[in-house]
Amino acid sequence: YIVAPNPVSSVSELIFDNDNQEQVTITVFNERGEVVHEMTTSEQSVSINREKYKQGVYFFVMKSEGALESFSGKFSVI
Repeated sequence: YIVAPNPVSSVSELIFDNDNQEQVTITVFNERGEVVHEMTTSEQSVSINREKYKQGVYFFVMKSEGALESFSGKFSVI
């Protein structure tokens, strides 16, 4: 996966492999571990819109329907 541009100043893209077009659930957490956003897609990218987040560091977990493991990462909002 990649978040570009990171840090997020307006809109960024979270790009990831999803060649089989499975449903991927992306859960975003703030620094306190609270869920602040959740989205589901069968595409290979999602937009991260600055308007939905306060300034800070966010962590995300991606899990697809058929996957045994999940992937995680982080992005910053300025």
